[in-house]
Amino acid sequence: MTDQDVHGRSTALRQAAADELAERLKGLAVRLADTGVRPKRVWFGRGYLKRLSPVGFVLEPLGPQLLLPDGRLWSYHSRGNPRGRFFDPRVDHAACAHGPLSLGGRDFVFLGVVVHGYSFGYLHHDGVDYSPDHVDLCAIAGHSTPPRFARPDDAFADIADKL
Repeated sequence: MTDQDVHGRSTALRQAAADELAERLKGLAVRLADTGVRPKRVWFGRGYLKRLSPVGFVLEPLGPQLLLPDGRLWSYHSRGNPRGRFFDPRVDHAACAHGPLSLGGRDFVFLGVVVHGYSFGYLHHDGVDYSPDHVDLCAIAGHSTPPRFARPDDAFADIADKL
């Protein structure tokens, strides 16, 4: 297998994981709406230049971070874009592409999404030939040592319970 084949396979795996993450985020937005949580706008910015965010479910009030009804994330940081940043995992995961983190014989590939202490990515086990049809989406929970992996169902259930 050539380096180009390996790169193509890892790109396909990353895209499949990002697509699954985007679907799960959209599912979380639907779940929140179904349970009566109402999307809203929040004020953000510094000083007298405050602005209103897009309409979304408030994930983090400080910052802030919102889950939009279409499954994208929006966040604001005082040192970032003054209008906030939209993040669509299907597209924007590529901007977060770095080498995998080796954790306990497995490689964790970060997809650029952190919500309520869960860093989302996918696992690549050494010696296992994955196809994009089977991606091991997971999350690293909190800042524990050693890292604790969480299944996506458990992570999203915990996030929904916190809201």
